[in-house]
Amino acid sequence: MAEDEDGIVGFALFLPDADGDADAYLASVFVDQRRWGEGLGRSLLAAAMEEMRRRGHRVARLWVARDYERARRTYEAAGWRPTGAERVYDLDGTPLVEYRIEL
Repeated sequence: MAEDEDGIVGFALFLPDADGDADAYLASVFVDQRRWGEGLGRSLLAAAMEEMRRRGHRVARLWVARDYERARRTYEAAGWRPTGAERVYDLDGTPLVEYRIEL
């Protein structure tokens, strides 16, 4: 979790993998948009990855929107790679194509 004087400005959350074919699932990395570009996302991702390793998780997966290039670049720079799997998520009637990537 990242905080400043006004409160929480970012967090990362990982869980057991719901698909069952990885050790962990990175459910979310969130950074307040006002704090983008400060490296908080990279720091939170690195901290989550370190904690996953500390807990013995060797394979982690996540889903990321195909068109969310900023997030995809961050994950790929940290060593995450596409698996080739994709899904279409219904976001209030709008299809959102997501790619699965793994570490």
